Amino acid sequence: MILHLPAACAWICLARDTVCAAVEVGEVERRWTASAGQLWRDRDGTNVVDERRWVFWKWRLEVVRKDSRIDSELADMLLQASKLM
Repeated sequence: MILHLPAACAWICLARDTVCAAVEVGEVERRWTASAGQLWRDRDGTNVVDERRWVFWKWRLEVVRKDSRIDSELADMLLQASKLM
């Protein structure tokens, strides 16, 4: 898990404007899709990247940031990414 967090934070920082615009449009033909991982599927999530999924991942970043295995540098990175969402 920890190894993937910096890449996830970088992706959020780079893609957030595009993702937010796609989520706001909400048109079926313009929706983004991405493979749903187990955490999202467990919440009856689909492959569609929508506001519900974006909010879920913001929440997950905040939860993971509080994990005792996360060092201060990574915690700061997670905080910045969640604020951008």
